[in-house]
Amino acid sequence: MSGDAKAEEIWRPKGAPYPMPPMKTFRHGDVWKKGCEAAGIRMVPAAVGMNSTEFKGRPACIYDGWCHVGCPIGALANPQVTYLADAKKAGAEVRALSTVARVLTNAAAARSPASNITTLRRKSRCRRRAWSCWPPGPRRIRA
Repeated sequence: MSGDAKAEEIWRPKGAPYPMPPMKTFRHGDVWKKGCEAAGIRMVPAAVGMNSTEFKGRPACIYDGWCHVGCPIGALANPQVTYLADAKKAGAEVRALSTVARVLTNAAAARSPASNITTLRRKSRCRRRAWSCWPPGPRRIRA
């Protein structure tokens, strides 16, 4: 997150500062800010999930405007460059077009209570050993 937590305290509870400073504003933003200030409306930079500086190995935003279709350099924080990248580094296997249908557990397991998983892919079932398994949440499965 990048932003100015101190400036936002009028709208949100006091808290820790964001890990990065706010994104820079451009001419259009400066024009809006000046007009709002003249009308007595307080403006502050919005907190966003983009890197204003290099952060955790991901580069700073280059302001090229492609956020809505996928950041080409990974500056926009989304699951693909945050959680998924960390999971892959930890050895997770990602299978396209697959859904976890069942997680078999073993309460005595030291590393993970999940022992095996059953996945569905194009109406076929596959059972494999699970080293670590964190399903994203409940989903309806169509067989």
